[in-house]
Amino acid sequence: MNPQVKVDLVQRRLSPSAIKDIGGFIGRRFALNAANRLGTFDVEHFVGLVEARQHTDWWWLGEQPGKWLEAAILVCRQNGDRVLEGRARAVLSRLIASQEPGGYLGVTARGVRTAEMPMRGMDAYELYFTLHALLTAHQEWSDAAALAAARRLGDFFVDKIGLGKAEFWPLPKGQTIAGHPSHCGLEGTLLVDPMMRLYLATGEQRYLDWCRTIIANIDRWSGHDSFSNLERVAAGQIGIHQIQPKVHSHTLHMNLMGFLKLYRVSGDESLLRKVRGAWDDIAAKHMHVTGGVSVKEHYKAPCDLPADGEVVETCASMSWIQLCQDLLELTGDAKYADAIERLLWNHVLAAQTCDGDGFRYQTPLNGVKPAGYFTGPDCCSSSGPRIIAMIPTLLYARGPEGLYVNQFVPSAACVPLDSGQEIQIRQTGDFPIGQRVRIEIQLAQPETFALHVRLPAWCDQPALTINSNPAAAFTPGRYAVLRRTWQSGDVVELTLPMPFHWLRGSHLQENLWCLSRGPIVYVLDSVWFDPPAEQALAAGPWAVRLDPAHPSADLAAAPTPPNALGPACRVEAVGPTGQTAGAVMVPFTNVGFWYRNASDRLDPKAPRYRYAVWLLAAGGPQRR
Repeated sequence: MNPQVKVDLVQRRLSPSAIKDIGGFIGRRFALNAANRLGTFDVEHFVGLVEARQHTDWWWLGEQPGKWLEAAILVCRQNGDRVLEGRARAVLSRLIASQEPGGYLGVTARGVRTAEMPMRGMDAYELYFTLHALLTAHQEWSDAAALAAARRLGDFFVDKIGLGKAEFWPLPKGQTIAGHPSHCGLEGTLLVDPMMRLYLATGEQRYLDWCRTIIANIDRWSGHDSFSNLERVAAGQIGIHQIQPKVHSHTLHMNLMGFLKLYRVSGDESLLRKVRGAWDDIAAKHMHVTGGVSVKEHYKAPCDLPADGEVVETCASMSWIQLCQDLLELTGDAKYADAIERLLWNHVLAAQTCDGDGFRYQTPLNGVKPAGYFTGPDCCSSSGPRIIAMIPTLLYARGPEGLYVNQFVPSAACVPLDSGQEIQIRQTGDFPIGQRVRIEIQLAQPETFALHVRLPAWCDQPALTINSNPAAAFTPGRYAVLRRTWQSGDVVELTLPMPFHWLRGSHLQENLWCLSRGPIVYVLDSVWFDPPAEQALAAGPWAVRLDPAHPSADLAAAPTPPNALGPACRVEAVGPTGQTAGAVMVPFTNVGFWYRNASDRLDPKAPRYRYAVWLLAAGGPQRR
């Protein structure tokens, strides 16, 4: 039975199977993620933990099969990798075969689970990903057994958790079934997100009723009125960091995605208002210049965004991108696609090793490396591959009036229109190395529809042509809506000027500067220095020479290192004793490089190379 929804999506995402020929820098990183991370990860070991069910420790391990399985399904649906698909189908079969009659599908030992505590503390978080993976297997493979297993797992939650049953009380670690006690129950209530997806897939009323009950009790279970406080955030009365103590970024995002799914079904505008209010507060006061969010996994005081230390958790990046995409599809507001673009081209890829074989837990804007790039198996080392696997679903969408181009990545897509005709769209160009995006349309017969092309808010003067003829003026930060009768072979060309620009920092970055170009943030990275310059770094802080009165300036080009995203540029660095040296700056997304030859990989855990996004200006005021 298909459930009735009261709110239609403005954009509907495409299956990854509709996306082909992903190219450019992102295409390379996507392929490396598939081959060197998903293709080599020993997921079978963790499936064995599910089958054995002997785990009693709080520490999470049971999330690994679900995250890997969903990522592998998305990747092999996009690239047709039969070997990866074979492994994924085998993992799915083993998981389904291991499911207990009552529906439980985690790693926790049977002796630990009781009527009062039917799950171990981290089970809710871990099974969140298992349920999503089962639903993705059903969605992408039409796998009836996966949907049946998802139903059984959903029934387990309905049977075991709720009023008068086990509840998400903020009890001490070892007693709560909601993970971290400091997360105030939100690490349990996040299950609303996959449970609402289960309802949308089945139409079974019990899943919807359960989700309503869970949300209705968040205030009581959190002990801090966390759900109601979101209304105060939306009204501008408090900040997101004040809804409860130590607001955990990743867990909050997962709850907000559940609220949006219930909004679709119920039409309850207060749910959308809460989520949009939270998003606006985060974007305005808690987002780093790279688009990343979180400090030590949390939302702290407004603009408390240190450049170094434990910042921008990869898990938080994953759920932030998903939340932005959900809001984009519900509202059609281009600002959510802009946020995805900034985070994707900067912090997501910076957290990934340049070979795609690992992900960093947290990735400071100013730090050292390669320390931190060999995490795992933990939450972030499995969230990173899941983000990269989702990239194809971020690029395009279809809508009632046509199709959308959301992200600028060389690729092709087959988009079905409501008329039944399929449009072949191919995107080429040199963005973001250059400023050109070319979109070619192929279709069997002419048809009238609207092509929505995002005009990023960061670009003041975008130029748009159709078959070399200038299109009308459009507003940055919105979609250019190109409605016409399209012919096969029509070409849209978008030009996005991206001059270099020095951004002056504020708050914790007072008297520091950041080099940007379009959505790209640059880093001064000593891995590209000559050996003498590396040694000189130990003598004290270096600065860069710039003119604060004219922060927009052309910089001398420098050769882009092999396999790195360009363009690289050259700046003049000034040392602590006044010595000067030419230095190369590259996009921050390249920070996952830490070696220049094979011997450098022999000692991966030694912090050898310093890097910095936020820089001192030579001759300017120093940091306070």
